[in-house]
Amino acid sequence: MINSIDVFIIDDHAIVRQGLRSLFERTQDIHVIGEASSIQETNSALRSITGADVVLMDLHLNDGDGSSVISQVRFVKPEIKILILSGFIEKITLRKARQLGIDGYILKDSDGAYIIESVREIAQGKQVFDPEVQCLLNDSEKKSSLQKAAFKPTLGLRERQVMASIAQGKLNKEIADELSIAEKSVRNITTSLFRKLGVSNRTEAAILFREETKK
Repeated sequence: MINSIDVFIIDDHAIVRQGLRSLFERTQDIHVIGEASSIQETNSALRSITGADVVLMDLHLNDGDGSSVISQVRFVKPEIKILILSGFIEKITLRKARQLGIDGYILKDSDGAYIIESVREIAQGKQVFDPEVQCLLNDSEKKSSLQKAAFKPTLGLRERQVMASIAQGKLNKEIADELSIAEKSVRNITTSLFRKLGVSNRTEAAILFREETKK
């Protein structure tokens, strides 16, 4: 059991940060060593963050996606535990955060005792995911496994070329010019790709392609 847990809080709402500070002040083992309200403030406070055992953070900050913060913390000091405290669940953002190596994800409507216990468990090396979050992760992982199983045998050469270009962030017109085909053909191929892979947008398709090409 860790005797003292140092926590750094990242949230763009002052009332949330104040509430968490007040909550942890009622414990003997959890101490807030710093806080930030944005990605910019977080970057400026990296020296303080490296002294933390746990980073407790929201994924939706007023100046951007908190995923960049996760990457930064993982780069600077990989052993720091990262617990997401969010007001809602967004499938794509959750999946991305999971891939970046978060240790837990709980919701802001959780009671104080659950938040405290989650921080303690995370600090001990356990993973803590709200049941609703875990259910979504399980569905996503099952879907991803099915997509990967279907990836190689069902995609033709042209589909793979379009898929690779989508993963690079290229627009339909750019892909059409690159492959010397009509833009309408790119749209048709893209629609077919989404249907075969069970994805609903270009972001999901790009994530799947990158996962597959890592192997």
